[in-house]
Amino acid sequence: MKRTICLIGIVAATIILISLPGRAAKSVAVITGFTAIQVKGDCKIKTDKQPYKAIVKDATYGFGSTVKTGRNSSLTMQFSTGNTFRLLARTILKIDQDTKNPKLKKLRLKTGKLSLKLDDIPRDSKIQVETPTAVCGAVGTRFVVSFEDAEAGEAVGSRKNRFSCDKGEIRVANRFSIGQEVLEGNTFDVPEIQAGGDLVAVIHEGLENTYTDITVNRGKLTFNYGGKKGNTFSVEPAHGKPTRFVCSLEKSAKGVNLMAMKVEEGVVTSEKRKPRIFRTALIEKTEIKPVDGAIRVKAAQIASVEDKKKKEDVAADYIQAAKKEGELHSELMVMQQQPAGNQAALDAKEKEMRAAAKRATKIRKQLLARRTTKILQQLRRSSRSRSVPKRR
Repeated sequence: MKRTICLIGIVAATIILISLPGRAAKSVAVITGFTAIQVKGDCKIKTDKQPYKAIVKDATYGFGSTVKTGRNSSLTMQFSTGNTFRLLARTILKIDQDTKNPKLKKLRLKTGKLSLKLDDIPRDSKIQVETPTAVCGAVGTRFVVSFEDAEAGEAVGSRKNRFSCDKGEIRVANRFSIGQEVLEGNTFDVPEIQAGGDLVAVIHEGLENTYTDITVNRGKLTFNYGGKKGNTFSVEPAHGKPTRFVCSLEKSAKGVNLMAMKVEEGVVTSEKRKPRIFRTALIEKTEIKPVDGAIRVKAAQIASVEDKKKKEDVAADYIQAAKKEGELHSELMVMQQQPAGNQAALDAKEKEMRAAAKRATKIRKQLLARRTTKILQQLRRSSRSRSVPKRR
């Protein structure tokens, strides 16, 4: 791992007002529904209490509706002039309005591919796209979101989130639940994907641990983990080749500092802020490459070379154990959504998943305990050296 130290001077804070495309001060009507402007092939719509029926071109529909497209079909809907979203073939999407904030529209993508052009969104209004495992927010931009089925050889439920930004910028984060609470960003958070950026993420929630497989095809981005300020990595693919890394960490609503990571392709750079020296911020940068193997990361601090050798096997074991737990959790979620499921099979799968979660958590605690043990040993040695009387 290559380490470099960068000095960043203090810069006076300045507030800059940016005029986004299509965000002029003119008055725009409030979004109250959506209209079908292009209908190709088999396109249907329903509300929670009604069956599916064919979508009629130029007809306007209300929030709370679910739309779907069949094979070789596509559908373009419009919120208002300049603000459209297009469903490609075999897509299922529910269009909601947030109950607490009516200006927030939620497009819940259950499966398929969705393309959005938001060039003239009314002031203060927001459009958010949700998949079962991630969320994407944007205003005044153009981007594509897809949630694709598992490929051959992959575990059931290993579905890919893909986010491509064509104009403006978007923010992407994971979604997971603890009890009845739905949380965002505590395990996977990309604050900004700019135009030209393309990201694919397979996110497994797990019961006690999470596993994420991230591929950055284009664009430079910052990746935050654990829901803690300062846990920051940067990724920028070089020479047209993607950067891919996997990571596992505890599933927690409070946020965590400990993570196991392995870079599969490309380079990932950690950024650790050091104490100020003469009023100057000091940032230590560490490059992580495939040759480094599985590593332990604590508050964006990479273990030393000597310490890393002791932890590499444990970190690798934790990544694999969390992956197994996450895949079983995803499989169980898929089984529970099937009508009239086999209860015995569900019980067996849940038992297997809980056992996998217990094993992954045990390894994670070993990963944490190794560092704690080393610190205690250093303190004991220091204490003994002070207590030994000096020879005359």
